[in-house]
Amino acid sequence: MTAPEPGDDILRGALVEALRLKGCLRSPALAEAFGAVPRHLFIPHVAVEEAYRDRHLFDILSTSGGRSHHFLKRFPNVLAGDFTPNFSIGLSRKDVSLALAMAARLEMLVPLASVRQVYEAAHAQGFGQLDMAGVTRLYEQWTGVAVRGAAARDGKPGAG
Repeated sequence: MTAPEPGDDILRGALVEALRLKGCLRSPALAEAFGAVPRHLFIPHVAVEEAYRDRHLFDILSTSGGRSHHFLKRFPNVLAGDFTPNFSIGLSRKDVSLALAMAARLEMLVPLASVRQVYEAAHAQGFGQLDMAGVTRLYEQWTGVAVRGAAARDGKPGAG
């Protein structure tokens, strides 16, 4: 680990406070983690001040190694709370189950069991008719962390 940058603790504290005020960090443990982790060390190609700017997750991931076709296609809808099914959790659940059954018949190991568990849990919570990205609602429930904007969480049309 490299030496701390001057003022990074102040920038980190300001980011944590801004995220708390926006309702993004409702878990004390998560707020503590955000306050302890030197974020700038994970993105060394940007200035320290930029590393602690309150950027949306979409902005960060759409320009990093987390970028993918599905992410670019679905995540803006997630942020808007629009889980209109293009490919539902129910269909995703079925397809993952079929893939696991085929892999078992072929005696192949495929790392999909945890994906199926998430889809099963989302289905059990009544989210089966939402778009597959609707598992976000499940993660929000589990973690107490808001991914969607406040308007989308508070009943904006299409919030699913």
